[in-house]
Amino acid sequence: MDHHLRTGSERAYAADIQRAADLNTEAIEQYAELLHSSPLDSHEEERIRFALADCLVRSGRLAEVEAVIAALTGDKHAPVVRARALTQIVRAKIFLGNLDEAQKAGERAVKLLQTGAEHAHLSDALRWLGHTLLQAARPMDAAESYRDSLAAARRIDDQEREAHAHGALGSLYRQLGLCREAVGHHRRSSQQLAELGVRDALAAELLHLGLAELYVGQWLSAGDSLTDGMRLAAEVKRSRVVALCHVGISRLRLRQLRLDEAAESAEEARAIGDGAHRARTWVLATESIGDVELTRGNAACASDAFESALSAAREISPTGDLVYEIEWRLGLAYLELGRLVEADELCRDAVNLARAGSDPRETGNALSALARVQAARGDDAFFDTIHEALTIFRELQLPWELAETYLTAARLCREANRGEPGAWLAYEHSARRLRARLGLEADVDGADPTVASPEPMTVVLENGVELLARSPSMVRMIETARDLAQIDNTVLIQGETGTGKELIARLIHDDGPRREKPFVAINCAAIAESLLESELFGHRRGAFTGADRDRRGHLVAAGEGTVFLDEIDKAPAALQAKLLRVLEDRQVLPVGSSAPVPLRARLLFAANRDLQSLVERGDFLPDLFYRLAGIKLVLPPLRERPEDVSALVRFVLQKMEGVHRDEPYVLSKSAREAIQAYDWPGNVRELRHVLEAATFFARADGVIDLLHLPEAIRSTYERDRFYGLPQLIEQLERREIVRALERSEGNKTQAARILGVTRKGLGDRIRRLGLES
Repeated sequence: MDHHLRTGSERAYAADIQRAADLNTEAIEQYAELLHSSPLDSHEEERIRFALADCLVRSGRLAEVEAVIAALTGDKHAPVVRARALTQIVRAKIFLGNLDEAQKAGERAVKLLQTGAEHAHLSDALRWLGHTLLQAARPMDAAESYRDSLAAARRIDDQEREAHAHGALGSLYRQLGLCREAVGHHRRSSQQLAELGVRDALAAELLHLGLAELYVGQWLSAGDSLTDGMRLAAEVKRSRVVALCHVGISRLRLRQLRLDEAAESAEEARAIGDGAHRARTWVLATESIGDVELTRGNAACASDAFESALSAAREISPTGDLVYEIEWRLGLAYLELGRLVEADELCRDAVNLARAGSDPRETGNALSALARVQAARGDDAFFDTIHEALTIFRELQLPWELAETYLTAARLCREANRGEPGAWLAYEHSARRLRARLGLEADVDGADPTVASPEPMTVVLENGVELLARSPSMVRMIETARDLAQIDNTVLIQGETGTGKELIARLIHDDGPRREKPFVAINCAAIAESLLESELFGHRRGAFTGADRDRRGHLVAAGEGTVFLDEIDKAPAALQAKLLRVLEDRQVLPVGSSAPVPLRARLLFAANRDLQSLVERGDFLPDLFYRLAGIKLVLPPLRERPEDVSALVRFVLQKMEGVHRDEPYVLSKSAREAIQAYDWPGNVRELRHVLEAATFFARADGVIDLLHLPEAIRSTYERDRFYGLPQLIEQLERREIVRALERSEGNKTQAARILGVTRKGLGDRIRRLGLES
């Protein structure tokens, strides 16, 4: 192609096109040729050197960046050019592990830009300086740099740099153990980058999002994020990001005990990292290989991997995050090999370094490892050490780490005969509940056989109510609610009566920054229309007969808490219009007043009926619907998640022990079948009330039989039980067609798609079954 490009401008144009198309290798060749063979003015030389450096970074050729860009750091260049060049050098040196040099270059870049108006480049320099400080175990200094970077980006409304700053804050929160907050920042960053079409940065952000999701136990989402990030990184030829996504997937597969896949991903990552033998990528990949070997019981192989990784990590930063996260792992390998003194020293050093680095998650991991070593050495201090680790993981709400530490605590206390036996069982039971949430309930090693079978995912709300889920749809719903807790948007929760809308609203409140503030639930259908406006907005003295004093409404009285407005679909039209104004202006106007009051509370709404259908019928304010429908959660009815029925039955029966009898309750075979077959139109609330009544009638022997259940459940069971096969098929067809039509709101084309049949086939079945009405 070169012989066709007769001028430097043609060659530069071709290189720019190749770079825009992510053809970095070809662009590098063109840019390099331009620098060596074409006469360039100073402005064009600067542009080409920056473009070449960017392509080298994208291609993972980081060692070559400084040679290309150093020429722009001299005094003859403008301060902004020198600062940009220094920022590129920071970027390269971080990934090569030269943190001291990276920090010096970053500080020079920031100093050059602080007195000018180049906010975009200042945002970049501050962010990369923050990365250096974070990896050098100075998270508080990193946080200051990241916040300054975000402020600089917002000053000029630069969405891309704002996204980068959010991503950086997410990484910081992840290291500080605040992984739920990290997920929120990374998701916001990913969404912004996706909207802007910045593919290379999006690949890296998906990597960080996947890691944060991994730590909070959102493994399905983590796998998707890491896989998408790896695919996108491969498309834009970001080999380092590809390798780190492999590391993340290896960690995920390790937790899922899919060891062959974990090993394969780790080896893929190390093969890529071998190009820069002492870089972070290689260290992390080698650490993952050691993790797999240790889990397989190959302590000698694991120690070899950890020793190599630790040596390289200390070259990068003697006290950095890589060092302490490898030290406690190597300590566990030495424990298995009987090298207890060395194991103790490594774990203690890891604890101290992790604390100094403000890294509570790794502090907890190191403490858990140290407790195991202490127990092996006969040191009773293990009891306090393991409980300190448990406290950390409870506060951080990291389910996998907490489950593993519960199991460790149970085993160590049992072996050393420390604590009450009931406490050991409680540890194991807690571990099972957490592992059930993660899908690992079948693999709890060493669990006591007397412990009950694994529990579903359980969330204890601040008011003591427990929210349970085993079905994938409800587990995802809970995870989504927890994510929504980290932002401040209005949320609409839709679902049939009894599906748990208020519990989901309570979870959003309890898991967010408003958790210490009031949670106020108001049922719009339970308050007289004449009183509802005053209850919500408050009133001034004399506003109406009987208003003898000023009164704050619930929206203002909640302060900075959360107000949950249930059954908003039944609110009168006039109130809907006023609520729309509140949402738009964030102000509340009390009845009888002309002075609005600022709204500080977060508003959550719920409806039993489909609001869009109500809008189409003219029964709900369209503008309010569009304002609420931005973020909508639709809770599935109990009949669509039969996995949850058995979990809820067991939960309610356990709660009823000690109410009418002290011994446990059991279900007869017929009662169990009837409960499982029933449609539960009242959902969870109906199921709970039925079981509570049944425990009273069965209090004598504790066996709940069919006769203890309501007539509606018994008759359904008896009717279905004696149907022949043709009748059963017809009944099934009838039920599924009705459900599909309900879900599609009568749209037969959509219902046919749900059922997997043609529209004509659906029409034939409707006529045959007499469902035309």
